[in-house]
This record gives sequence, C-alpha cells and structure tokens, in this order.
Amino acid sequence: MLRDHRKNAAYFEAYISYQNERIAKKNEKLSACRDDKSKAERVKVSLLNYLIDLLFAEYSFGYDKNVLLGTLNNSIAIASEMKSLDYESLLNLLAISVLLENKHKTKELISVYKGIIFSDKLLACLASYLETNKTIWNGEFVIPKLYSELSDLDTSQNKESVLQKYLSTWYKNREETSWYDSDKSDKDIYVGYWSFESAAIVQIFGISDSQLRENPYYPCL
Repeated sequence: MLRDHRKNAAYFEAYISYQNERIAKKNEKLSACRDDKSKAERVKVSLLNYLIDLLFAEYSFGYDKNVLLGTLNNSIAIASEMKSLDYESLLNLLAISVLLENKHKTKELISVYKGIIFSDKLLACLASYLETNKTIWNGEFVIPKLYSELSDLDTSQNKESVLQKYLSTWYKNREETSWYDSDKSDKDIYVGYWSFESAAIVQIFGISDSQLRENPYYPCL
C-alpha cells in the first residue's frame, strides 16, 4: 500500500528499480577498489546515500518490514565500515532500527560512532534503547536549531503534543537540506519526507500517536 501520495506508485516503482541498478554498479566499483582505501571510502559514502534513499523510497512505496530490514542492514553494514558519517544518516539508521526492532544489527554501528552518539541527546536515546531497552533523555542536542523543541519531552505531561509541535515545523526547519522541495524537482530524486525519529520516540516512550498519525511527515508502520 502506497504510504506517500506526493508521487504515484509508478513513480516509486521506477525509482526503486533504477536505484537498485545504481547500487549494483556502486558495489561493483567498491569490489574493484581492492587496496585503495581512499577510493573505497569515497565509493562507500555515495553507496550509503543510495541505500538510504532506497530505504526511504521503499517505505514510501509501501514495502513490508522484511524488505525494509534488508535494505536497512545493508546500509548499516556500509556505514559501520566508514570513517565518518553525517548526523542525519546516523539518526535515520538508528531511528528506523528502533521502528523495525533491529537491535542486534546496530551493535557495531553504535560502537563505531559512540563518540558522536553519546554526545547528543537524541542519538543517545535511540542507541540506549537499542542496546539496553532503557529510556534515557539526558545531555544536549548537537543541532539545537532542529531538535530543541524536544528538550522537555521526558517531563511533559502530554508528550504527544510536544511531538505535534515538533512536527508542525519539521519540514520548514529543513529548508537548507539537499532534499527540501525535491518532490517539485523535474528530476526523479524524491524519496519521501519522513520524520522517523518522531515515530521512534513514540515507540521508546510509549506515547499515544492517535493525533500524530494525521501529520504527513509522521511514518506509520
């Protein structure tokens, strides 16, 4: 069942097919790198971007949990081999892992990036839940501009309203990202606008999401 109606099923089907072809070619390039670690790292960066875009498109198209898990774990495997990882990619990998209950496969990813993870309030919450099934909400946000609205989530009497407010500005606050307004592009680059971290927080804190489900950026599995 199509989850994102900004594009039709034919669009996502074609995008996913094309993206899988691109990923196959990147994997061939990666295999050909052999001992050239510098080149291999560059290939892994673009390969991971392709995989995460595919994961978003698969979710938007309506693929089930098993398909999403396959792409997620391929993404995690590449990310765990890289020297560095951008915040957004790390956030999405951890958040989707929470949603898909993919705890075992995230261990190496968390170990590799524990420095940035446990210095950030949101990432630490996701990782701690994946590792220990415990809920923590301590520290500061690495990017307060985007996440400060979630600061008092743990003490709020109405956590759903906190997330509603966060989601009300979620898209607008990301106008500087490369994917902003991608659904309006004349190129086939749109994969979906999803705040996976919001749904992960709902799962971790056991929050009712009856109202959140009406928000177009809130993913429902």
